[in-house]
Parts: sequence; C-alpha cells; structure tokens
Amino acid sequence: MDILGSAKMLIRGYKYTYKLNTAHDISDDGNQKHMHTFIVEVLISSESYDKFVTYIDMVRDIDDYFKRYENKFINDFEPFQQVKPTLENMANVFYKDLGKIVDDNNLKVIKLTISETPLNKYTVSDRLVFGDARYMI
Repeated sequence: MDILGSAKMLIRGYKYTYKLNTAHDISDDGNQKHMHTFIVEVLISSESYDKFVTYIDMVRDIDDYFKRYENKFINDFEPFQQVKPTLENMANVFYKDLGKIVDDNNLKVIKLTISETPLNKYTVSDRLVFGDARYMI
C-alpha cells in the first residue's frame, strides 16, 4: 500500500550527486588537456512505487559507472575518442548510459545536470522540468 495515497500528480524520486574529477581536451590540436571537478546531478524517478528499490544498490551502480572516469583522461574512453568531451556531450552520454543502468530497476533518469563551475550548468531531460521534481510536466 502506498502511504501517500494515489495522487496522480505526486512525483517522487531520488536526486543523486556525484563529484567527478577527470581530465579532458576539447581542442582541435589535442594539446590542451586539463582537469576539472565536474558536479553531476541526476534526478531518478519511477513509474511504479509498488516495487521496493534499494537506494544503496542504485548508488553503487551509478558510482561504478563514474569511477571508470575518475582521475583519468576521459578522451581515452568511448565515445569520447570520436566525440569531443564537451560539457554538453558528456551530459548527453551520461544521461543515455545512466538511463540504461537504472532501467534495470524499473527506474528512469528524469534529468541530468552537469557543471564545471557553480554558475555554468548544462541540463538534459526528456521532459520539461522546472527547478526540481515538484514542477515536472
């Protein structure tokens, strides 16, 4: 039984934040390798809350995904050997890959935001999202 009732507009989910330390190079000559600490925020929701989802397992799976890039040169990994690892391209790849990971638990990535600085962020989502989950359409 759902303790919150059957409200149709009620959106529930997890907001996961990962601090990714990785190097990249987006120059044409390949001579501008530099480090960043990217902040990646992922909003994850479910169509059904009848199934219990272990948050620790979901976090472990997402941590394992990001650890492959941790303190490494991201250009050495697919698809970033062919696609420049700009903030936008990284967000698009992460969104798609994490969507596959959480889908195994009947979850869905609603929104992914990545930033190099607190003031510059890029967001990707398959729906209109204002601020946080309270305003999803």
